[in-house]
Amino acid sequence: EEFNPQKQSGRVSGEKRQIAIYGAGGFGREASWLAQSGVLGKGVEVFCFIDDDDAVCGKVLNDLEVLSLQQVRAKYPGASVVSGIGVPKLRELTMEKARAAGVPAKIIKNNP
Repeated sequence: EEFNPQKQSGRVSGEKRQIAIYGAGGFGREASWLAQSGVLGKGVEVFCFIDDDDAVCGKVLNDLEVLSLQQVRAKYPGASVVSGIGVPKLRELTMEKARAAGVPAKIIKNNP
């Protein structure tokens, strides 16, 4: 599913759509920076990273908490997830994993 920041999707905080980024590596941190810089529009707020690596979960990167997929599902039940993984096959697998866990997974697209 495609993510458009102008549409109603994800948790709503005031006027912003809150999203979690799946992948706390370099590509995920870059995606976070882009979203927070306003490149995707002013309607997006990144509130955490999701990562499958237990060694990273619980840490804070770029001022954002790193959580497991299960933690995000429990703590933020209305959250939307976007991929922060650069390898297409891994990106596809993690988005399917998020969907299977009941967390809406989206592809960022900036077409108002």
